[in-house]
Amino acid sequence: YLVEDELPDAKPDSFDALFLPGGERNALKLMEDPGALAFIGEFAKSGKPIAAVGESTAVLAAAGVLAGRKASTDESLRPHVEKAGAIWVDSPMVDDRGVMTSPRADNLSSLLDGLIGRTAGEETSPESEAQETKTAA
Repeated sequence: YLVEDELPDAKPDSFDALFLPGGERNALKLMEDPGALAFIGEFAKSGKPIAAVGESTAVLAAAGVLAGRKASTDESLRPHVEKAGAIWVDSPMVDDRGVMTSPRADNLSSLLDGLIGRTAGEETSPESEAQETKTAA
């Protein structure tokens, strides 16, 4: 893919959605970058959909995005997201007001379906509704 905007020049208004791929190295690199965390925080304020898989959920926590929201992560990240004010949920995918999280890449299709649905203007995808209902039971 061609990079159109470097992070210091990127503006949330230029994007329809934000996807944070998993991977420990990716997450650590983003969490060490104040500019990246500021961008993610500003993006969240825009109300546009955000999706994070695996360790990238910790990036959302570091950017202050998860406070008061449900989030699904691997058990090892539970203390980190709870410390950031998230409500940890054991689920393959959670969509809380347009912020979608999934603990593992094997749930990527559900996460991306939710992100595409939100980007298209759907309130929630059928997949995320089912997941939320399942976890609430």
